Amino acid sequence: MVGVVTQRPESAGPLLRDQLLRTVFGVQGTFDDPSLAGLPLVGGFTPLAYLSWVAVGVAALMLSRHIWGLRLRGVGEAPDAAATLGVSPAKYKYGAILVSGILCGLAGAQLALGNVTLFSENMTAGRGWIAVVAVMLGRAAPVGVLLAALLFGLAEAAGFRLQGLGLPQQATDAAPYVVTLGALFLTTARRRRRTPPSGAAS
Repeated sequence: MVGVVTQRPESAGPLLRDQLLRTVFGVQGTFDDPSLAGLPLVGGFTPLAYLSWVAVGVAALMLSRHIWGLRLRGVGEAPDAAATLGVSPAKYKYGAILVSGILCGLAGAQLALGNVTLFSENMTAGRGWIAVVAVMLGRAAPVGVLLAALLFGLAEAAGFRLQGLGLPQQATDAAPYVVTLGALFLTTARRRRRTPPSGAAS
């Protein structure tokens, strides 16, 4: 019996990132320019922080009051039904992906220019998965996602404070991920309690 071993191809994202680093900046792995001053601080926060708070309010109003937001929710829940009403699911999906990409780019700018003034591979350190759990915990509602993100941010800040008290860095770095796992467990348990058993009599 002959076994065939297949290697999963690397995703296009890291390949494009490495190519851009080599082509545009002539470096590989980490880009650090001493001339970069970073984002300015206004009241202790960068302008992108204030922009994110405004974006939460705009998104909440759009999804609950505006026709575009209502159509977007309809496309997400029942694209076929939305298509029968004359709404183009593909157009709204591409629009949502475009806006999501812009917001992710702004988040990357905050991470690379707000906290530090350098770019390094894998500097997100798994924060994308924390964002996924925040969306699940907030039930995909803008205000709920904001509150979940604040919870995870508080856990990360607590980890920094514990590190200052002499705890090992590995233990403090794990604080936001422990909170993420706990929140995911509680969310799953709550959904299971609300879902009736399949054999229950109606």
